[in-house]
Order: sequence, then structure tokens, then C-alpha cells
Amino acid sequence: MLLLNHGSQIPADCVVLSVTTETADKGGEEGFITTKNLDGETNMKPKLAIKSVQENFDGFLSGKVKLEVMSEGRSANLYAYEGQVVITNEKGDKDIQNLGLPNFIPHGALV
Repeated sequence: MLLLNHGSQIPADCVVLSVTTETADKGGEEGFITTKNLDGETNMKPKLAIKSVQENFDGFLSGKVKLEVMSEGRSANLYAYEGQVVITNEKGDKDIQNLGLPNFIPHGALV
């Protein structure tokens, strides 16, 4: 798990679990990155946390809720990504969410 601050370069491929109010929109689930040092594009790209992950984030940190991320292998393609996140609550109920490009941050991007 990585905690990234504004201006940080991403050290590894990541999926967005939570977005803080410092970098988030008013809803708290969207942050922005730039890939100018990867592909030359200077526009800000929105990246989304999965709502159910963000809502249960304190439960993950305390160990009450289990989070499992399944991800495709590393790829040079900056414009495609597939994965899944499985959230298991204290009762053992599972919530499976698909991950896509809006949830993915490639290594080398800037927050």
C-alpha cells in the first residue's frame, strides 16, 4: 500500500483504493494524475477509487474487512487495464468489483 502526496512520482503500477480530500473532487472518490513524463500528454487524467473500497477503507486498515486485488501482469500499454477487487466483510460476504483504466495508475505518472 502506498500513500502518495501531490507532486509525487508513482514508484510502481498501482490501483486506486482511496482518494483523500487534498487531491479529490467534492465527492472524494476522484483524484488526478499526469502522464507527461510517460507519453508527453500534459492534461490531467481522472482516476477513481472504487466506492465500496473507499467506504470500507478504515475496516481494511483495522483488519476487520479483507481486501484482495487481482491484477493483470505488467504491460507497456498505458491505455488498457483489467483487474478485480474482492472485499470480504466480517460475516464472510464477498463483494467483487471490476477494475479498469479509470482505477489504474502506471508507474512513473505524477500525482
